[in-house]
Amino acid sequence: AAAAAAAELGRGGNVQVAVRLRPFMPREKGQAQAAWVQSGTSVHLKVLVAQLAAPPKEEEKVFAFDHCFSSPAPGGAATLSSPGSIAEQQLVYETIGKEFLLGNALAGYNSCLFAYGQTGSGKTHTVLGHERDPGIVPRLTAELFERGAAEYQDMRVSASFLEIYNEQLKDLLNPDLKRKKALYVHQHPQMGVYVPYLTEEAVISHSECMGLLDFGNKIRATSQTNMNSTSSRSHALFILRITCPINDGKFQRIRSSTLNLIDLAGSERVKKSGAEGQRMREGQNINSSLSVLGQVISKLAAEGKGRPVKHVPFRQSKLTYLLTDALSGNSRTLMVAAISPAADSAEETLGTLRFASSVKKVKTAAVQNEQEVAESDLLLQTMRTEVEGLRKEALQAAVESEDARRLESKAEAVEHAVRSMQTRFDPTSWGEARKVQANKRREAFQTLSMPLAIGGMLNDSGGDGLQEGVAANSPYLLNISDDISLAGRLLYFLPEGPPIGIGSSEDNRIRLLGLGIGERLCEISVAPGGAGVEVRYLCRGGRLVVDGQVVADGQPRP
Repeated sequence: AAAAAAAELGRGGNVQVAVRLRPFMPREKGQAQAAWVQSGTSVHLKVLVAQLAAPPKEEEKVFAFDHCFSSPAPGGAATLSSPGSIAEQQLVYETIGKEFLLGNALAGYNSCLFAYGQTGSGKTHTVLGHERDPGIVPRLTAELFERGAAEYQDMRVSASFLEIYNEQLKDLLNPDLKRKKALYVHQHPQMGVYVPYLTEEAVISHSECMGLLDFGNKIRATSQTNMNSTSSRSHALFILRITCPINDGKFQRIRSSTLNLIDLAGSERVKKSGAEGQRMREGQNINSSLSVLGQVISKLAAEGKGRPVKHVPFRQSKLTYLLTDALSGNSRTLMVAAISPAADSAEETLGTLRFASSVKKVKTAAVQNEQEVAESDLLLQTMRTEVEGLRKEALQAAVESEDARRLESKAEAVEHAVRSMQTRFDPTSWGEARKVQANKRREAFQTLSMPLAIGGMLNDSGGDGLQEGVAANSPYLLNISDDISLAGRLLYFLPEGPPIGIGSSEDNRIRLLGLGIGERLCEISVAPGGAGVEVRYLCRGGRLVVDGQVVADGQPRP
């Protein structure tokens, strides 16, 4: 049934585009509305067009897409959206996520969702949402395990969480600061594009998926503090690999698929964002990768029209390299373009809508990933033989030569793919993989020097789940962030006892790394019974603010 439904969806095109118009933000109060949704399939935009010998002329442009949504305005404020086009999170998921993404994935088709738009346009809200109003990803994972249990006797799901920050890859489920070799992207004729040594955690429920998302976002929040990064500074990819053994009485087959859920960093103009220094360099890297994405889409759109294209620059950035299969290979892909209604953002909105129009012209070749068990075993054996051959070639090459390193790296990448497939195909290996995951996450937090972080998550004593010396009314520190997916992710309890050191050195109880944070920035003392908290600033050159007031060097502040 799932395969039949997915085949029907595929007739509508392997690439679909949806646009979501967010409501006005408080900071945009009083601005004119430039963009609105009409009839659920088109977006209208008023833009100023320069004239040769006259003032700019206002023109209305119309763009048609597969789906168009207008988010409900706070307090039910009126908008120019047509009746029936207001879309809550559940309607957005039901329309574009339930069948095109989840239905295809369960039927054995690789699927991809990526959200695109300027900073603050609502990408993260649509993809992830928040606890009270979840987005596409939480709703999809909840239904994944419900439908999987109903349609298959034994469905195995593994999850990975990857971040691209300043063109560097980071494993958010295993942020090993002492990793000897940086993560990289590899392409294999049979496996497609993947990241060797990226953690794949076996999950059996929606709550475990949400736990991994929360864990990864805590690591992102830590990195944000350590690198002085703020809203939309990185691309995030949450990857679900689904494996379903099928036994129809005649043959034993394995149906598998990969579901890529991507929240892209927001594009922004330096003039509007006011970025400078590190923030500006981050923005340049983000805009550069999004620019390469635009070039790739432009060339693929030309191919879709039948025009010859010599080269598509997938490898020019990590993001486009990872999106190779989603944009040109074996995948059914959904793009969500998030836009603002404000006239002040009309130029950025026009750029987003033009990009989305180009994506509509892209064509992919999605095929169902289903093979007999014997074929899967043969593929694994072929890849093992490939590893042996690569290692022999590496030994024959000159010691420490570039060829030897390249061959060894390729052998390691294929070997990792073999282990990954073996774990997902073999129920014994898959069960064993689940046993070691809790310890790995514990070690990750200890490596990051966060023993009191995240609300007693690492406590072994059981009971109320709090750390020793921490009561239910204990004071705590909570991180803040412009990015709603990262705000409030880190919770540091402050127990009674000796002063709690905060700074960059390893002997601090709470360790923070970043610009302006000295070895011992400050100390926090908690009075017995939580009667009071005293903060003492210790580091010259840094800055400590309590209740909006700068604390002087050596001065205690209650």
